[in-house]
Amino acid sequence: MQLGRPQEAIAGFEEAARLNPGDPFRHVNLAAALVESDRLSDAIVQYESTIKVSSNPTIQARCYESIAAISDELGDFAKVRDNYRLALQADATQASDMLDRVSHDTASSPTAPHYLQLGMLLQEAGKLDEARSAYEQALKLDPSLTTAKESLDAMRQNKR
Repeated sequence: MQLGRPQEAIAGFEEAARLNPGDPFRHVNLAAALVESDRLSDAIVQYESTIKVSSNPTIQARCYESIAAISDELGDFAKVRDNYRLALQADATQASDMLDRVSHDTASSPTAPHYLQLGMLLQEAGKLDEARSAYEQALKLDPSLTTAKESLDAMRQNKR
């Protein structure tokens, strides 16, 4: 992995996870190599395995956050929201760091899906005005992004 050859690292990480399935770091390392190799669905499985074997709420929150980011790439926006909710439930103290990471990613690559992802995290964190702004920005960039429109509409309905 450190040499930038994640495909070659996968076999070693798979063996490590097989030999010590109860070690969350074995699964996290494998998940990272799978992400770098564009095997996103397989990476989700490893992050889910990490959550199952770890009792550390911070590790669980980071795994849920990673699943949310992968789900965003896959266009599965319902899973994005669900996994941010689970991340914040696992360890609410991670909210600020998660917001920093997602805000940075959105600023680096200001796409409609990134703004949608940011909006979902902000909404789950209870920052409704900021979430509304993120959804609006997502719609400016892609007016056909129905999940952003539905999220805004739901927020408006809840205000009444």
